[in-house]
Amino acid sequence: MDYVSDWKKRNILKKQAQRDYIGARGTLHLKQLQSGLEKLIENVAECRAQISALIRDRKRLEQARDEHLQLALEYEIAHTRLSEVPGVGEKFAQEIVSGVFKSRLRDLLVAHQLPGIGDNKQEQINQWIERYEGLMPVMLADEYPGKAEILATFNPRIERIHQEIGYLSASNDQMQTLIHQAESEIEKLAQVSAADFFQALVDPTSADRTALDQYLLGVYPEWETMPEWFQAIIQAGGH
Repeated sequence: MDYVSDWKKRNILKKQAQRDYIGARGTLHLKQLQSGLEKLIENVAECRAQISALIRDRKRLEQARDEHLQLALEYEIAHTRLSEVPGVGEKFAQEIVSGVFKSRLRDLLVAHQLPGIGDNKQEQINQWIERYEGLMPVMLADEYPGKAEILATFNPRIERIHQEIGYLSASNDQMQTLIHQAESEIEKLAQVSAADFFQALVDPTSADRTALDQYLLGVYPEWETMPEWFQAIIQAGGH
């Protein structure tokens, strides 16, 4: 008879402990934090994917810009400086460029296919090409026809992407901070369970009242203003 009575009493206490646990602010906050954390992790993954895509776009634009700058400079060199080759005057230089130049100085390596250019002249042209290829990095930094227009076409787009990457990176850092905060608070709250409430009802002297009292208050007591970081987390979770 005492066994049945004791069993009923424990069962009642278990149900009461479960109700107390479910109704505690700590349980409410725990669920909100877990929901917010899950969403934040998803958002971070999406944010990183967007950053990676933007970095690829920026690199593609930078490569295209540099390619256009290179082509513009090589065009300028071929059309204005080939006459520097001994024995190649302005008129002959124009004929060579018209005959074999497409877009690169190295197109002139086959200038010997044109009438009037033998092996010696081709070798002189090759040396001229090699010299300007060595000067190319310095010349690219200087002004030349077409450069300003190319920069005006590409740089604003590159800058917009750069700014977007900065914005997303800052957002990612903020979300990472919230994730760490959520994980820390979840770890604390998860240390309390319905079993602790049950133990407090069965034997109040053996329970950790400090932990339970703190759990009943949750992340913050109801008479205090909600912390901004907590608000940001639960908003991420859609609460």
